[in-house]
Amino acid sequence: MNAYDREISARLGKALLLEILDVARSGKDAHSRLGISRETLDDLTRLNIAELYGVSASPFLHLKVDDRILNLAVQGALKNRNRDELLNKAIRFGASRAIMQEFARLSYNEFRRRRSELGIDTNRSRPQQLTNDEYERLSELHSGFGKHHPIAKPLDHLYCLVYLAEHSNIDINRIHSYYYADNRQLFAVSGGGDKDAA
Repeated sequence: MNAYDREISARLGKALLLEILDVARSGKDAHSRLGISRETLDDLTRLNIAELYGVSASPFLHLKVDDRILNLAVQGALKNRNRDELLNKAIRFGASRAIMQEFARLSYNEFRRRRSELGIDTNRSRPQQLTNDEYERLSELHSGFGKHHPIAKPLDHLYCLVYLAEHSNIDINRIHSYYYADNRQLFAVSGGGDKDAA
């Protein structure tokens, strides 16, 4: 452990010890869930602040960040911030009104308004069947997306459809009709509610 790591560990250790003592005063036993014995806790409560800071400098804290969980949380935050952009992207990439209503609860009037603002006035036609190569490409992209992004809510499905369209250059309506409708649950989080669009 280098000097910088020791400094980070000491700061986190100090914050953790102060929080543990504060929680202990309220009668809760957070210390036991962290592997701290009652005897050690009792001794900690007897230390003055200078002694506590000295203890916090010892390397008792071992942290390991779960990058996958952190990344999922970051992606979730980014999706919330960029919802409006996501809806417009989906429409630009050819999402039909039915798709936008299902995954984003977009009303008919709102869908029409957004299409007008984006300068889209072409009539929709029946989506063309996917080729075998296109289907395989979508399957690969879907697998890669599912490893790093949670798919729990309807809007997550729309986010996935936009990702597939961006990386395959295939119209969302074609993707949904001939690939996604049959494979949408492959990487969906178990128990993730399709009840809420946001």
